Amino acid sequence: NCSTNAMRSIGSAHTDPFSALAGAAAALYGPLHGGANEMVLRMLNEIGSINNVPAYIKRVKAGEFRLMGFGHPV
Repeated sequence: NCSTNAMRSIGSAHTDPFSALAGAAAALYGPLHGGANEMVLRMLNEIGSINNVPAYIKRVKAGEFRLMGFGHPV
């Protein structure tokens, strides 16, 4: 993932561990990595109840918006 790659890349330059960790933490700041979990929490709050899941999924399938928390490459 992005933050792991950042830490390994920075560390491969033989920098100190604190600088490598700072780079990894900076990678988490982006909306497609660390910010993704915030989008999942917003989505769950929007759904509100398990009873609302089928209607929510129907809207996702209709292309109104994306289902957050899926599609993260490993």
